[in-house]
Amino acid sequence: MGPGETFQVRIDMQLMRPSQVTGAPLVQVDLDGVLFQDLSFFGPDRLNSRRTMTACEMEAQRDREHFKRILAQAGKGGLQREMLESMARQSEVSQLAVSVKRSGRAVTSFATGNEHDAEFAFLQFPDSPVEAVKGSARISGNEARTPRIEVRNRSNRPVKYVEMGWIVSDPSGKQYMAGSLPSADSDLVLPPGHSARLLQETTLNFSAKGQPVNVQKMVGFVSQVEFADGKIWVPNRQNLDNALLLKVLPPSAEEQRLTDIYRKRGIDALAAELGKF
Repeated sequence: MGPGETFQVRIDMQLMRPSQVTGAPLVQVDLDGVLFQDLSFFGPDRLNSRRTMTACEMEAQRDREHFKRILAQAGKGGLQREMLESMARQSEVSQLAVSVKRSGRAVTSFATGNEHDAEFAFLQFPDSPVEAVKGSARISGNEARTPRIEVRNRSNRPVKYVEMGWIVSDPSGKQYMAGSLPSADSDLVLPPGHSARLLQETTLNFSAKGQPVNVQKMVGFVSQVEFADGKIWVPNRQNLDNALLLKVLPPSAEEQRLTDIYRKRGIDALAAELGKF
């Protein structure tokens, strides 16, 4: 959005009206942060908006560069083929509903009683500043409790936030993106060469189309790293493609925006949009 432009922000949230209504406003909306084009930031950042928006913009830049490279190398025909492949992937991504409870067993669990500790397998990216070493969760049917993952900082810079992507497979081998496992310690400081554990005292319950999805295997990968200086790392497009993650991961907001432009306005409009960056 350029200087002086006006735009709307959708607040996608459902609130419950309190039973005791006072004379004060029921809802107060405050600005938590603004991210500028050069990735500088303004705002109180009470909700870690800087990290969230910066990571989102890093993914957007990554995916725009990918499609711009396709356009430069293969022309509009190649870009069109890439768009069709992206749209097909988006339609095939399996949607997994995940309910989270902070502790104990999930009330709606379809657990079979065959509770056991299951180890994570990990996808490793060559350029990732953080390496996942080992991890496990307590599994029973479609329920996973207290996931724990140990990570090591293999960069030469201190790290203050790590987020792990989490993929689960059902007994038939079908894979689902289960979400992310963020570092729970808000005061995390991981010096170069040091290790730390990402612990979540939560219970997760997995289902798809209203039916439980029993967990057979778990795969983790480092999906986001924030350094102490506020810089963000996200996996590059080649990493995601080589690990076949593009078939499982939901597309970034930017990839969805670009495919929407192609769907509604055609390949020429998409090429013109990519030329703006």
